[in-house]
Amino acid sequence: MKHDLFASFLLALSPLGLALACGTSEPDGPGGIDSLAGGSGSTGATTGGAASGESSAAGSSVTGGDPSPGGTGGGGSASTSGGAGGGEPSAGSGGAGGDGAGGADGAVDSEGCPLTLEGFASVSGEGQDGTHGGRDGETVTVTTQADLEKYAGASEPYVIRVQGKITMSPRGKEISVASDKTIVGVGATAEISQGGFFLGSGVHNVILRNLTIGDTFVEGDWEGKTQDFDGVQMDTAHHVWIDHCRFHHIGDGMIDSRKDTSYLTVSWSILSDHNKAFGIGWTENITAQMTIHHNWFRDLNQRNPSTDNVLRAHLYNNWLQRISSYGNYARGGTNMVLENSVFDTVNRPHYYDDGTLVAAGNIYRSTSGDKESSGSTYSFFDPSDFYEYSLDPADQVEALLTRCAGPRPELGL
Repeated sequence: MKHDLFASFLLALSPLGLALACGTSEPDGPGGIDSLAGGSGSTGATTGGAASGESSAAGSSVTGGDPSPGGTGGGGSASTSGGAGGGEPSAGSGGAGGDGAGGADGAVDSEGCPLTLEGFASVSGEGQDGTHGGRDGETVTVTTQADLEKYAGASEPYVIRVQGKITMSPRGKEISVASDKTIVGVGATAEISQGGFFLGSGVHNVILRNLTIGDTFVEGDWEGKTQDFDGVQMDTAHHVWIDHCRFHHIGDGMIDSRKDTSYLTVSWSILSDHNKAFGIGWTENITAQMTIHHNWFRDLNQRNPSTDNVLRAHLYNNWLQRISSYGNYARGGTNMVLENSVFDTVNRPHYYDDGTLVAAGNIYRSTSGDKESSGSTYSFFDPSDFYEYSLDPADQVEALLTRCAGPRPELGL
């Protein structure tokens, strides 16, 4: 395990205009409505080479990038092999892929915000070697729903750059995404309004990145009972990376990882102002593996996340703020490792059922209710046995996420 330290920043948060009025509801079970407010695909950020210059456990895959010369892999320093990008492998030159991905070294942007894939989405399995999205395909730019649907559902790989705001019609439309796709917002202003994405059974190798997704909330339907308007829904998909996105005011679920969806990483995203944030499960099997790190959950009620029957769930460096019902729930037979997160004004920060929950290094501020743990050692699994990851000190998480979570202006350019 490697540790990348970031400078402390002054926390300056503006009060949110929406206050939760839902009270405290009981955790809802898997099997209802589904989805997630996904993000856009990645372009040019790499899974080879972390910010410190070390090569990552994911090995050589590079997210995004054009297959032509110039879409070189980003990774590491000159002493590391880096990753093979759209063009020839780069010996640490990093740089943006063909559609302009990351910062100067392919691992962080100009403000030092990490852009590198970590977690189970970087691990090989089910016939897929990590997650690189549409790296091997053509790069296209879309400004309309018709073009987004066309390229997202195509059988060929694509890096799809979403420019500006696309408003879905009919309201609540979830665009079907096929395998081998990167969907990335151009800069920090790309938006999917009044709709979301759907990844069906067997869909794999998808990156959703740098998008704002929302505005499907139905007034008067706080519980999401009258419709099934989700942000991103995944039903038995695998190798999916959702990164640097913002989800808000969704009709039903912001993110739903359902029916044995596995090899999933959700990172550096903001989920806010809603009832159901992030539901995981809808299955009796205990096979899924996923990583949820550096996300800001704020002004929410339930599913933060509710993690049902996940073989290995690794949560670290998340910030849960003003959560009214419950925080991290290791439901059913889930085995969870929960590290260096911040729980600020949270009811029932974390608890578990029949599996395990290792909680270590977390900060609790103005919390009430359960803080359950099966111990402080890796009783079921050690995440570092599967991949390298950057674990930040818990006392730096709030400043770091204030600065770096959500869409980034340099992605997708």
